[in-house]
Amino acid sequence: MNHLYILLSILFTVYGQIIIKWQVQLAGAFPPDNIAKLQYIIKLLLNPWVISSFNLCIPSSN
Repeated sequence: MNHLYILLSILFTVYGQIIIKWQVQLAGAFPPDNIAKLQYIIKLLLNPWVISSFNLCIPSSN
């Protein structure tokens, strides 16, 4: 059973990394001014793919 937890931890971590990199690339370059930076970050944090990667990050850290 311990091997299953290790495997799931690795899979959740890899999933999170791939999803975050993919969505940041789709969002484009980081804007220069502060208001646009805030909008960029909020847009990413409300993205369903990014939310799913954060949700899987919690079980993989235990």
